[in-house]
Amino acid sequence: MTNWLTRIAGGDDDRPRRDLSPQGRNVYDEVRLAALKADGATALAGHMMNRLRDLDDNRRQVAQDDATLNLICAEFESEAVQQCKEIQRGLNSPFDLR
Repeated sequence: MTNWLTRIAGGDDDRPRRDLSPQGRNVYDEVRLAALKADGATALAGHMMNRLRDLDDNRRQVAQDDATLNLICAEFESEAVQQCKEIQRGLNSPFDLR
């Protein structure tokens, strides 16, 4: 791990954590986990935005100037956006109701 994950998740030389009390270690670990979750959520959001932009560009190319075809394709695009939102909302849900 020689990237941002090392900074968040820690490595073999994790002195700051070892120097803390047990309660301090819990707080330290919670903060690092929260930072890792935030990095994952933002990476996923960036990926989704890029893919949805590609999808929007594709809809425009496929439909061209055909209003009916544009409407049909827009429905599929809208559904993809909604599904991405649901995936994102489901991350780290405190209630695992799936």
